Amino acid sequence: MDVLNASGEYPESSEVVIAVPSIYMESILATMRSDIAAAAQDVGISGNGAFTGETSAEMLLDLGVKWTLADHSERRAGYGGPGESSEQVAMKAKRAVDKGVNVIICVGEKLSDREVQTSTAMYATHASYILTTTTHLPTVHALRLATRWTC
Repeated sequence: MDVLNASGEYPESSEVVIAVPSIYMESILATMRSDIAAAAQDVGISGNGAFTGETSAEMLLDLGVKWTLADHSERRAGYGGPGESSEQVAMKAKRAVDKGVNVIICVGEKLSDREVQTSTAMYATHASYILTTTTHLPTVHALRLATRWTC
């Protein structure tokens, strides 16, 4: 945070958003300058309730967090399980935006996609599904797409 806080002014046309592990969120929010926003690294599909380990959009808003990431190559890979689908990512994005949290969709790739140079097709497939299932969202501002290189 010290480096970002000490950096110069950002252009008015830009937004600076850093994705913070949830365990550090409160301390980052207390120490960062006001022209930098914090994003959660993930958001739950469901609201508050018995969803151990999940962070709901409502919880993020309670902390003052107005951004979250959704979709990661790591979460797609599944940590040993089946991984998140485009449908799950779209559900997370829809719910977060519906609750007032802006979403950055980090369209992640698997190493195997990169090795056989199919990343572009994979990005198009993921982004197309997410964008077509979230067309009801109130503003384009609420949903951003980012590739692995910008996340």
